[in-house]
Parts: sequence; C-alpha cells; structure tokens
Amino acid sequence: MENASTLHGLVFDQAERTPDAIAIDDGSKTTYRELREQAEQVAASLRAHGVGRGDFVGICLGRNAELLAVVLGVLASGAAYVPLDPAYPKERLRFMTTDCSARVVICDKSFANFYDSELFESGLLNKATITLLSPKVFLQPQAQPAQSASVEPDDLAYLLYTSGSTGQPKGVMIRHCNAVNLARWAREAFSDEDRSRILFSTSLSWDLSIFEIFASLAWGGTLVVVNNALTLAEVGPELEVTLVNTSPSVMSRLIHHRPLPDSVRVVTLAGEILHRELVDRLYQRSESLRVWNLYGPTETTTFSTGGLIDRSETSSPAIGQPLLNTSLHLLDEQMQPVEAGQVGEIWIGGEGVAAGYLHRPKLTAEVFVPDPFEEEPKGNLYRTGDQARARADGSVVVLGRLDHQVKLRGRRIELGEIDAQFLQHPTVDEAVTVVRQIGTSEPRLVAYLVAGQGCEIDEEQVRAAVAQSLPPHMVPSLIEVLDQLPLSPNGKIDRAALPAPGTGSAETDSVATDSAALGETEQEIAHIFGEILGITAPLSTQVDFFDCGGDSLGALQLVDLIAERLQVEIPLSTMFE
Repeated sequence: MENASTLHGLVFDQAERTPDAIAIDDGSKTTYRELREQAEQVAASLRAHGVGRGDFVGICLGRNAELLAVVLGVLASGAAYVPLDPAYPKERLRFMTTDCSARVVICDKSFANFYDSELFESGLLNKATITLLSPKVFLQPQAQPAQSASVEPDDLAYLLYTSGSTGQPKGVMIRHCNAVNLARWAREAFSDEDRSRILFSTSLSWDLSIFEIFASLAWGGTLVVVNNALTLAEVGPELEVTLVNTSPSVMSRLIHHRPLPDSVRVVTLAGEILHRELVDRLYQRSESLRVWNLYGPTETTTFSTGGLIDRSETSSPAIGQPLLNTSLHLLDEQMQPVEAGQVGEIWIGGEGVAAGYLHRPKLTAEVFVPDPFEEEPKGNLYRTGDQARARADGSVVVLGRLDHQVKLRGRRIELGEIDAQFLQHPTVDEAVTVVRQIGTSEPRLVAYLVAGQGCEIDEEQVRAAVAQSLPPHMVPSLIEVLDQLPLSPNGKIDRAALPAPGTGSAETDSVATDSAALGETEQEIAHIFGEILGITAPLSTQVDFFDCGGDSLGALQLVDLIAERLQVEIPLSTMFE
C-alpha cells in the first residue's frame, strides 16, 4: 500500500512498483521509469531557477507525454501549476499570469513566440518578472540536481481559473490532499481493468483532466493522450481505451455518429445534467458497458458524488453517493436540511473542498463557510448554487442553477462575465447572454445587445472585441441587436421573453449568396451548413463554418451528413485546417 500524500508522490510510488509498464501512450510509448526521470529533471531545473513551495508555474504546452512530465515536475518542485490554455485569448492569458504572479511559464517554441510577440512586446506582461522556459531544456539530465523539495498535503497543487460573474475569471486553489482523495476514490470505484487505458482528452484547464490523469497514473494504468474526445470518431478502435470521461453533450454527439469502441468498459459523464435518453442509448450499444453519473464543481475537486446507473431504471439519473471522505447537504436559505421531496441548495463538505479563491477573500468567505454539521469542525462547506431534490430513497437529482451560471458541453460559464465584456464596448449600452438551441446543432451562446444612444453596433467588430478577453467557448456565436431588452413586471430582464434568434443573425448579410450561382453539390453542402447552423439564407462558398458559429461537435455532424447525402468521405481533421 502506498504512503504518498501528494499527487506526484502517488505517481512516483507507482514508478517504483512497475517501472517498465507503459505510463503514457501519445502515439509513442513512455514508461513509468522514464516519466519519473523526466519529471524529476523538470523539478530540478525549476528549483535551480529559484522555484519552490508557494510559487505558481504556468504551463502552456501541446498535448503529449512532455506535458505530463512537466505537470509532475512542477508538483515535485513544490510549486503549483497553472494551466494556460493555448486556445485562450492573450488578454485572458495575461490576466491569469499576472493574477497568480507566476514566476515561470513553461511553453514550447510556438507558444514562446506568442508570449514574446503578443504579451511582452505589447507591454501586457513585464518580461523582467516572468521567465519563459522550454521543456526541452528541462528534459535534459541535470549535472547537479537541486535538493528535493519537501511538499506537504496542504500545499497547493494547482490553480484553475473558472468563469467569474464580475467579468474576470477567478482562480480556484486546490491542494494536494484534495486531489489525492479523488485519486484514492477512483482506485476504489474502478477496477484495474477499467483504469488500464483511460482516455486523456480534456484540456488541462478543465478539472476533468485531474481525474483522467491521476485515476490512471497513480495506479499503474496507461494514459492515452489525444487532442480531444472527437478523436474517438476517427481512430477510436485503434486506441483500445477502456474508460472515457467526458460531458453528456460530447458523448451524445459522438455516439450519434459513431459507435463507441468495443474496448470501452466504462463511460463516466460529468459537467452537465445527465438525461435518461442518453444513458439508454449507451446501454443499447453493449451488455457489458457501465455508465456513471458524476457531479461536482471545480471548488470541490472535480467530482463530489458519483454512481453507477442501473440499466433497469427509467427515471432521471441521480448524481450518486458522496465520494470518499465527502459529505453532501441539501439546505434551505437558513442552512437547514430540507425534507425528502423538497428542493434545496447543494452544499458540499469533506476532503475535496478547495482552499478558496486566490486574492478573493470576500468571495471565498461567502461560499466557503465553516461546516456546522461536524462535531469538531475541521473544514468548510462549499455553497454550489445548484438546486436539487432528494428522493424518498435518499438519491439526489440536480434540477439546475440558482443564478445565471450555465454548463455548456461541460464547461462552466458565468453569463455575467460575458455580459460584462460586451458592456465594455463603447457602442453597447445593454447586454444579456443566454443559451439557445438553434437548428440541429448543439445549444450555443446567443448575446442580445442594445446600442448606446447615437451608436450603431457592428456585430462582427463587437464579437472580435470580446474574443480578445474571453476563451473561445465563451464567445457567443450569434448576436442579436434589439431596440430594448424585455423586462418582467418587477423590472428585471425577462430572459424567457427574448425573441428567438433571427434566421440570418449577425452573419447572414455577410455570408448570403444567390443559390442559383451554386452547383448542385455546392447547394447541398450549403444546405447542410445552414441546417446545422440554423441559417436559412443561401450561403456563399466562401463562408467559414466556424466563423458562423460552428464548433467541433457541429463539424463532426457536418462530415457525417456530407457522407450520408453525397457519399463523400471527408476526414474530420480537414475541418480544422
């Protein structure tokens, strides 16, 4: 039995037990011995640069074995890692890097050029206070390795920035002990066979990655590294993955177009409310597949509850039981427990509760409160803002949010943060963002704007402006300009009364064409484009699918419909070239 109480310690212990086992498969193979050696080299280099306990190290890298060695190396140095997603806009990367006072940012050549040209030369970041280091340097053996750092369970392991209602993201501080508890639960919940080849498909900036990485590497499995879950649609059988962890939206689109590989033993779904229809579709595929419903916010370390969904059930899936060393309470506004059948707010306690928000003491105090249900309070309860109802059998079903926070394909989004960015534009006087289902595509973000007096809103210009600060998944794909926003009788914005997005939306004028000018094949492709995007006007051959609000899931649907209707096979990868 391992005695490690830190994340990297768990992996290093496993490397002692099975040094020659394959730890990472990213197209090539990396053993546990090689992974540990590389991680220790990274840690030694960081300590040689003065990095230690209490520091933050940014990571801006592509998805490969090198990324995992760097993550473990940062942890072994005593520092906490901060994911800096290369897809994020420069303003957001600047904010995250400066907010946490990162001493070092580890990035490969392409991202180093981005930092130099876009952040340092522009003055957004001070090059005198931040060191850019290449992992290639780290992964060279050190002549005189620095002394090992002493890392404690209560030390911070990583800092994840989540959407914030004030207009700026907030950093959630997760300790080693929080994530180690999750890893230990995963060992108990899933067999060695289940964990033998876990798919690593989520961004490091999304907390589902913590489960994928450490449920695998802490216990001797092979972590199968891909760019995203849609890889299963093209090369799934070749990967031989045994466990797939993703959001219901992604899984629904995947199995609509491709069956899951036969090697998959377990599907874990999280990040959104799970509906029974999807579970039934998954179970129809295989008699041996097991589907889990997992629930939990970033502030309680990825997952707080989980449960295997019974094949014979017909009701909405419950969120399962609290994980190892975790408690869940349904409370009313006075923080008193509600009875079965009543609606309450979910509060979570136990080993997974984070240390709070970086530099946000007031906000931390509002949602992280001393646990009143412990005889000897040792920790906090986290107020999730999620509404739920307890059934007579004690199972809990999540109903939705108390505020305007949403989950879109599993990613948490504060709609208020998007609104705040729109309101910074000089032509915008009012803004409200909602989620809408349009056409046959997945639900998407739609922004409703009102122009300031004497101003005219240029939709493309405004969208480009907010894209400078918001990550791609938070930039609305459609914009509607209204004379005024509808109000409820109490004077609040009536979201239910917002009009359905116009069939042309912001893009129609710029993408429309005379359909007679198109050939038969072009007309059919344009029709498929419009069907997915919810645009009925004829589309030009020059239109860009993604500029019109398309996304990766829509791209998968697009190539499948083209194959079905035109008998032409187009590799999904060509959509992103």
